[in-house]
Amino acid sequence: MEEFIITLRNIIRILDKDYNEIVTYEYDSWGKLLSIKDSLGNEITDETNIGIISPFRYRGYYYDTETELYYLNSRYYNPSWGRFLNADNILGANDDILSYNLYLYISNNHINNSDPSGHGSLRKKLGKFLAKIPGYSEYKSSTIVERKNLLAHPIKSIGGLIAQATAISKGKQIYGDKIDTEDSTEANAYKHAMWSVVMTYDMNYADSMMIGTAHEYGETNIAASAMDLYNNEIGRQIGQIYKNNERVAIKNSSCTLSLMIYTCSESYQSFDYLGKTFIASNYINPYDVMSDMLQYAISQGVLITSIS
Repeated sequence: MEEFIITLRNIIRILDKDYNEIVTYEYDSWGKLLSIKDSLGNEITDETNIGIISPFRYRGYYYDTETELYYLNSRYYNPSWGRFLNADNILGANDDILSYNLYLYISNNHINNSDPSGHGSLRKKLGKFLAKIPGYSEYKSSTIVERKNLLAHPIKSIGGLIAQATAISKGKQIYGDKIDTEDSTEANAYKHAMWSVVMTYDMNYADSMMIGTAHEYGETNIAASAMDLYNNEIGRQIGQIYKNNERVAIKNSSCTLSLMIYTCSESYQSFDYLGKTFIASNYINPYDVMSDMLQYAISQGVLITSIS
């Protein structure tokens, strides 16, 4: 059994069942195959070798060894030309002037893009999809780590976007337009913490930390970033407290699910946080309970709301 190793979306080597490297591939920036070598660094020419037989190469595209072309599911791409052999049937697929050249390969931006369909940049298509998701307007100015997470963990990143939209919506009910203000305000502290609350509850603690930390990457205002990271952690703790309480109640069969809403016994409906009792049955949904827990944490000085 062989295992394929992918770097920068390119197949660069094949390992055997014992994880020994048996084939390596090398390409130029346009995907032209430069070499196929064995574990000793010798060029592979035997057509029965897995390195020749395997058709998956640059960007994971299907490679035709006879024509030295890649098949991108709708048309053939010639890496020596950096062009397609036949025209795209979608005019302006990448929403830029270059994509009106129907033979051009991903608008000449071959370093950062791929085109698995033959009909335009994967990043452009992903961007159009994300633009329909609540919260994406803020994500457009995301950090480089967030953008990498989006490619490596698209479902989790989309969950983070939806959680962000939920946090902003809840925040506007309390702070109005102040929720959109800059750092060092109570509204901003609430927004960051509530974002982590929702991500922890809807996903898990680890994913919430990954997404929240990536958001602060490259921040030049160290104090503001430290404040946001701290408030994120308080939010994760609140989300985890509520989530754990809910799990225990469900495990003990004290909750019943009807129309996607949990109805629970008094042992679940009442619990303490920072010495205050919260009655879950008084709220419409878990987000409202956790929002109140968060506001109480602010009133008790648990969150950092300004930079001294």
